[in-house]
Amino acid sequence: MSTLLKPITLVKEFPEVIEKTRKVHPVAYYISIISLVTSVALILGYFLYVKPQADAHKTKLDEVALDLDNQRLFRSYEARVLYLQRQLLDNSQIKNNIGEKNIGEFSVNVISICETYRDDGLTPAILLGLIEVESGFKSDAVSESGALGLMQILRSTSIPYLRLRNREFSVPVLKDPIINMKIGTDFLIDLQRMYISQGKPKLDAWRYSLLTYNGGELFARDQINVGNNYATKVLTAARHWQKLGV
Repeated sequence: MSTLLKPITLVKEFPEVIEKTRKVHPVAYYISIISLVTSVALILGYFLYVKPQADAHKTKLDEVALDLDNQRLFRSYEARVLYLQRQLLDNSQIKNNIGEKNIGEFSVNVISICETYRDDGLTPAILLGLIEVESGFKSDAVSESGALGLMQILRSTSIPYLRLRNREFSVPVLKDPIINMKIGTDFLIDLQRMYISQGKPKLDAWRYSLLTYNGGELFARDQINVGNNYATKVLTAARHWQKLGV
């Protein structure tokens, strides 16, 4: 019982102890009061001013760091576009086929499309290799089977991809270099994902995807065992572009 009552007794006697300390040791008493008030003021100052300022400063630093990262990414993206543009302009045949005034927009879209499908393994070299083999960079190319444009897309293949973009099929629409390239790439990546989902290693998947893109799935199954010349042509062209650093 005495143990339980002792803290209560001390609390009751606390004002008397303080008053006694003030009378007997006035200097110590006032120093204690000043110290207590200072401590409370410092604590309040920290939570009301210093911490908000520090948090704001940290947020600003984070924003600056993010902005710098974005600038570096933009410069990297811009540099890749400009480098590709120079490589294409240095090729007189490509410059004539695409049109010198269209090279800039074409380069932007090549890099942008490949960034979109980077996780699928698509690179500018593969995309350019495919365009080179399919059409020789001729946006108005038409095959004997009726395939159109840079990536030689059939009407039947294009329709569902056009509708996803709220477009209807027409020859001028499908011959548009940017639309043609985006639709052709969507189709190619769908094939690539299908073969990857079937457990094929990425390189083998590209071979099957390219062969299927060119002639259909049955054609791919037949050709994969007889040298798959079409896929080899595209990947060889891709290696050429890769050596150029695009």
